[in-house]
Amino acid sequence: MSAIHLDTPVTTTATASVTRFDYVLSSGALLLLGMTIVSLGKGYERWAELGPAIWIHLTAVVLALGTTPFLLLRTKRDRLHKSMGYLWVGSVAVIAVSSFFLKFIIRGSFSPIHLLSVWTLIQLPMIVMRARKKDIESHRKKVRGIVAGGLIVAGIIAFLPIRLLGLWLYN
Repeated sequence: MSAIHLDTPVTTTATASVTRFDYVLSSGALLLLGMTIVSLGKGYERWAELGPAIWIHLTAVVLALGTTPFLLLRTKRDRLHKSMGYLWVGSVAVIAVSSFFLKFIIRGSFSPIHLLSVWTLIQLPMIVMRARKKDIESHRKKVRGIVAGGLIVAGIIAFLPIRLLGLWLYN
């Protein structure tokens, strides 16, 4: 019996390959997007209590999670991919920056999750630079890293029962 490797290409073209890990990450992004939408729907009565930083953060989260599967699973790397990529990078940058205005885990202070934001802000310019230099393999690895850590792990943390989205989703 052979092992299934997450980085094995499922689809290959001259410019890109889609791996099983891309499917896992895309599924995770879509699951978190759905959970976010359901949570927001369930918390509708409390929307007025939220400040602009949370709305900016959540809007960017929805954009990033929504565009992630398109970017990871579409093998054609053309002008549309580039435009959507810039939208994704911008959304992820807004998520990271706006997170510094959200300090709920440790009241009024930064928490360990903010380290993901710092890491993300360092990686984003490298993602763009690698793509411009046509270093596609490095570009894809960095994108996968941000999706896994900056979106999926941070998203899972956002749905802990002590966090806003978690409270709304589970109540």
